[in-house]
Amino acid sequence: MLFRSMGGIVWLVILMIGLGWVSRNGHLMGPFSWEFSGDEGDNFWNWMGAEHDNDVQIDQVLTAARPAVTINDPAGDVTITASSDNTMHVRAHEMVHRDSDTEAQKIFNLLKPKVDASGGGAVITVPEKQGARVDLTLELPAAAFATVTAGHGDVTADGLNGGVQVNATHGEVKLEDIHGDAQGHIDHGDFSAHNRSEERRVGK
Repeated sequence: MLFRSMGGIVWLVILMIGLGWVSRNGHLMGPFSWEFSGDEGDNFWNWMGAEHDNDVQIDQVLTAARPAVTINDPAGDVTITASSDNTMHVRAHEMVHRDSDTEAQKIFNLLKPKVDASGGGAVITVPEKQGARVDLTLELPAAAFATVTAGHGDVTADGLNGGVQVNATHGEVKLEDIHGDAQGHIDHGDFSAHNRSEERRVGK
């Protein structure tokens, strides 16, 4: 009986250590999966297979003098700079973890950012898929106002005269040379803004 009690205590200690590690590094997303932040999140998906990469280019003319552009990316970095024309240039670098090229291509077909042009501006939405991320690089007309909602990834905006608003869950937010309203709401990460005419930071 003594040995059984000792064995039970040992397993209890191991369980508590394991739960403590998980609570520090991730949170439960579903009944059988965990989501981790930072590099650990990328490494976690390796069990789904090797990494596959794909690049997509999208160009969209924006007719408004001060176009409003909304960007939604649940997993991946978002980098915004000013373009020299009235066209929005979007480059999407897609990364997925799958066992075969065929399975990866199926996900690539679903991951392509959706662009809805409305009112002279645009809404860009990246679908969310397990084991996948999409890094977006965008060139927007300098007069544009950008609204970014990012899940896991860094957000960088540079050279926009119309302003920017960022809502980020995990990642760093960096704003450079923003002339206009610059707002940031960050749950977990760092915020920096330089050479801006206005700035407001909301939460962390």
